[in-house]
Amino acid sequence: MKEQSRSEQVKDKGCVELSERQGQVLDYIQTYQQRRGYAPSLIEIGQALGLSSKSVVLYHLRRLERAGCIERTPRISRGIRLLVSA
Repeated sequence: MKEQSRSEQVKDKGCVELSERQGQVLDYIQTYQQRRGYAPSLIEIGQALGLSSKSVVLYHLRRLERAGCIERTPRISRGIRLLVSA
């Protein structure tokens, strides 16, 4: 049986139309929350994944939110809640 790609695995869990990078962001958020008990900051996500700026991180978070993978609380630091397990 063929092994599923990261985006296919996430799609099976309810998220749709994710790029490989967005799957990586989702994985990082889940791992970070499991280890520390709270969500990572935008800067931490960017540094961990080698993203060039906070705006790039925000782009990926918005895509994850539209896909139904996460929920973000506006104006709250670390206000990311997973809606699916990565």
